[in-house]
Amino acid sequence: MKNADQSATPRAPCAEISLRTKPAAIRRGRGLAWCCFAGVVLSVFVNAAPCLAARVIAVSPAGSDQAAGTESAPFLTLGKAISASAAWDTVRIAPGEYDCGGFSGEVNHPLAITGSGMDKTVLKNFGVLKFTQTLRVKDLAFTDSPGPVLVPFTAEGAKLENVLIENCAFINVSRGIDTDDVCRGIITGFTVRLCDFKNMKGAKVLGIAITSGVISKAAITDNTFQNLESAAKICTAIAVGGNKTRGTTRDIIISGNRMEGIVGPVKTATAPGAETHGILAYGEQIQILKNTIKGVNAGGDHEAIYLKASNSLIAENVLEECSSDQGDIGIKGAEETHDNVIRDNRIFGQGRGLGIYAHGSVTVKGNGVKKPNGEFGIRIYAYQKPVVIEGNYVEARENSVRISDAADAVIIGNRLVSLNREAIDLTGSCKVKQMENNKTHKGPNPPADWQRLK
Repeated sequence: MKNADQSATPRAPCAEISLRTKPAAIRRGRGLAWCCFAGVVLSVFVNAAPCLAARVIAVSPAGSDQAAGTESAPFLTLGKAISASAAWDTVRIAPGEYDCGGFSGEVNHPLAITGSGMDKTVLKNFGVLKFTQTLRVKDLAFTDSPGPVLVPFTAEGAKLENVLIENCAFINVSRGIDTDDVCRGIITGFTVRLCDFKNMKGAKVLGIAITSGVISKAAITDNTFQNLESAAKICTAIAVGGNKTRGTTRDIIISGNRMEGIVGPVKTATAPGAETHGILAYGEQIQILKNTIKGVNAGGDHEAIYLKASNSLIAENVLEECSSDQGDIGIKGAEETHDNVIRDNRIFGQGRGLGIYAHGSVTVKGNGVKKPNGEFGIRIYAYQKPVVIEGNYVEARENSVRISDAADAVIIGNRLVSLNREAIDLTGSCKVKQMENNKTHKGPNPPADWQRLK
């Protein structure tokens, strides 16, 4: 076995192995090696394209880039370690604070980069790390960078798969992980979990943005986003897919994330495209589950959760003080949107705007919406598709439920409070299939025995 000092030495190819009895010797020939081990000879057939055994390349604040890169003779900089690495190596960075001096690089082979914890291994003044192959980044902090820090890239016809970014911090950067609208190939098996994104500021602020390429099987789970702010263009914690990739983005899960303080520019005549989102996603079979989002500032294109999607689920999220004119939870896409479910979410706050806003066929069930200053609690444009509104508790300033142009509307078992208008308003060519067992109240102080949102 290798000891630690041999970890950065040249590596022999791994190969197909068969056990044979031979004289104790070592013989080499084209594509063949016989190696004696304890009286048994291994006949090793080397593939034409050999796979190489992985090494550990060490980096330490006490290291030198003229060293060997081993545990006992580590490199000083991440840049040197990356340039010395090959496929499936691990770059292991010792505890300490490293001034990267704006280092930027590109990784075109599978690689792991690990630290000793986001509170122990800190990379300051980092530039951009672009990668085109499997990358695993764990237990690091990136601070004081203009961003984007990590840039996944796939050219047309290429595939980037099995990426894991875990237990990392992105602090005082403008963009953390961002495809930057340059991917044209396949991105699949992309996981970001247990990471912190904090104190992010800039003209364009993005925590995680996987928005270009053919995207599938992405999981963004159990991350924390705190104090994200943009005064100029866009501010979004998590973005997956886009208008151009909606038809090729699928099988996405965004779950268990915690967000507080998502502050974007307010839409004005001089800033017409300003948008702010906690979660923004496009595609098919998207699941938005058990996220907590607090404090998305008021604005025309500001939403806590916003999808352009079909066959998707938004469930068990908690949204507090997310004042959106377009819906704290919004699903758009006009007549192309269908078969979505919004259930068991809790939405409350004193801000303006809508609680739930959706296009197309949708089931809205078991939600609690308490927005006494919001115009509508649930607002649906059905585009002649069926709608189910069932078992919700809603408080709103105007209509609790307003539905336009539903082919078959089912409205059952809801408790609806509206301060100024009737609780249910059906507009356009709206056909009701079933409406029963709803309790409505106009004005303040609904009955004390109603099960209210707390």
